[in-house]
Amino acid sequence: DPEILETLSILRVNRGIRFTITSFTTGDHSLTSYHYAGRAVDIVPTQANNADWSEAKLYLNSVGGTAICEINGVVIPKCDNFSSGAHVHWQK
Repeated sequence: DPEILETLSILRVNRGIRFTITSFTTGDHSLTSYHYAGRAVDIVPTQANNADWSEAKLYLNSVGGTAICEINGVVIPKCDNFSSGAHVHWQK
């Protein structure tokens, strides 16, 4: 989805949030996952702090779709657990 790429670019360039993309269409997701339709992305903000993770989630939610913080498919309500596998999942 070109909108996803454009929004991620804005998040990085205009909002200053550095991140790594960990999944577009790959990974271990349910068969009906938006990832396999090209309509979801998982990112890991570079800084392990609540501010960057929350800002990424809030911005992505503000442009449409749904952004959540999760670890292994379990939602993290406050984006405050930065253990291995934690990421921001955004789908449109």
